[in-house]
Amino acid sequence: MLKVLLAPDIPVGLLTAPRASYRTITELAAAADVSPMTASRFVSSLRDEGFLEAGRTLRLVRKAELSRRWKAQYASSTPEVPVRFLLSGSIESRLGRLFGEHEACLGLFEAAAKLRVGHVQGVPPYLYVRNLENALRWKQLVPDESIAQPALIMRQALAPESLFRGREQRDGLFIADVIQIWLDSASHPSRGQEQSRYLESTVLKGVIGESV
Repeated sequence: MLKVLLAPDIPVGLLTAPRASYRTITELAAAADVSPMTASRFVSSLRDEGFLEAGRTLRLVRKAELSRRWKAQYASSTPEVPVRFLLSGSIESRLGRLFGEHEACLGLFEAAAKLRVGHVQGVPPYLYVRNLENALRWKQLVPDESIAQPALIMRQALAPESLFRGREQRDGLFIADVIQIWLDSASHPSRGQEQSRYLESTVLKGVIGESV
């Protein structure tokens, strides 16, 4: 729901979400496709913490502190496995076939490059899935820990609903949205903070607060 509230300040094409202002919890729930009860708990929590402005619409304030806490939730490690494709061909075509059969999306640095907001190169593509254990049974991929630089790293999404609802699409490939890239890269050990700070100083400047 935070993505929905931030969406009006994010350029179209970097986040899939409705772009509007919301006066009621019911309006926010409908836009975020969640139950009114879930939206009510979310709004109450924001108000209790002082992150919502008192006014006619639901407007975020103290964004820098809110962003710091949000990123902290993504600091914990999530399960991931290096994998390779069984069939030969370009990674673009193989991913395209994979996305045609399964729910997944590119994340982190490769996603940033696809959205033209990349800053870090040389890191293997990350493929986010809803359930890693189930995804490892997909016939197109097999685990491969035999090389230092895998072709692809499959990672379980920490917040799958937020990830898959906000994703963008480029040339038949599903791509994590810019907010998701910012959250996930902040704690990545391989130049992740560099990518995260780059987004904070460019496309997300003023959106998520200053000096986050």
